[in-house]
Amino acid sequence: MSKISIESIRDTEEPQPRRKKSNISGDVPGSVSYSIGTGKHAQDSVVWLTIRWSFILGITLSLVLIIFMWPSSPDGIHPPLDAEFPIEQLKTIWSIFVPIVTLALGYMFGKGK
Repeated sequence: MSKISIESIRDTEEPQPRRKKSNISGDVPGSVSYSIGTGKHAQDSVVWLTIRWSFILGITLSLVLIIFMWPSSPDGIHPPLDAEFPIEQLKTIWSIFVPIVTLALGYMFGKGK
């Protein structure tokens, strides 16, 4: 029979879980930070994207409304509504996007440094 000493039991270390080794060091930018940046650049990029998409959507909806209301004949038979220029509908469309653009510009240029 072999004798096991208490000292040999104490000296053995419990196996530690292996750490996964990675070739990547430091922070890795993700797809969002790659497209809008980080820090102050990200804040400015978000404001720029907000303004840009507000104008794109406003212009697109305005053009769709004008094309839909454009009469196909001189009699104005095509549109289901009156053959008048849709100024009230355009005001309604832009009343949504103008405050968003104003708010974004106020945030961008009104920040204290």
